[in-house]
Amino acid sequence: MLEDSLELHSGIPAIDIAFQPIFDIYTSRVRFYEALVRGPNGESAASVLEQVPPVLTMAFDQTVRFAAVEKAVRLGLLDTDAGLSINMNFALDIMKPAALDRFALTLSRLGLHNWRIIFELTENTRLDPVEIAAVVSRYSANGFSTALDDFGSGYSGLITLAEVPTDFVKLDMELIQDIDTSPNRAKIVDGIVRVLESLGRRIVAEGVETPAELHSVRRLGIRKVQGFLLGKPSLTELQKEPLIHTLVA
Repeated sequence: MLEDSLELHSGIPAIDIAFQPIFDIYTSRVRFYEALVRGPNGESAASVLEQVPPVLTMAFDQTVRFAAVEKAVRLGLLDTDAGLSINMNFALDIMKPAALDRFALTLSRLGLHNWRIIFELTENTRLDPVEIAAVVSRYSANGFSTALDDFGSGYSGLITLAEVPTDFVKLDMELIQDIDTSPNRAKIVDGIVRVLESLGRRIVAEGVETPAELHSVRRLGIRKVQGFLLGKPSLTELQKEPLIHTLVA
């Protein structure tokens, strides 16, 4: 139970966790699930976050982390070969070494290896790339993977790519939306993909919602895809099959 893993703080709102699959569109298999905060009755993440006092932000993030892994295991994550992606607030201290060790011990108790956890750094916070790189290196040294989330929507941009060696880069849905009807958008994404491939980063296209968008990202060589076309966040299950079955052309 969550109470066994983390001392809960009064003032932190009740939460639930939804899981959205990220598929490899060449194999139709789930590569990992993104853990998404929800309220106890399915309320949006935004409505939950606005209830968190600033002084408890770090405690809340840790609560989410433990709740995500425990619920994912309860729903059958260990019966798959998929990873689990958890958003992380790098603007905080990010998890002191003792807290990181405590989290790793919980994973071990649950039967999860560190390598199955991907920590997502949101790109919409202005941060020093050198500081971020130090945190990413610490997580990597402990066997965790990292991802730069929402790339193309925030402040960091190409400087972050140059300085911060995350394993994954998730292209923001605003880059992907209508990519099939916007030649300029397609050219920009094509250029980003080429840069990321040359840097050895693995790419995820977020927010794919139409078959035409799916076809376009596939044509650009992107094989990991997240979006309502393939799978929606669920509070009750880990979805294993895409909602459409024409991924492999």
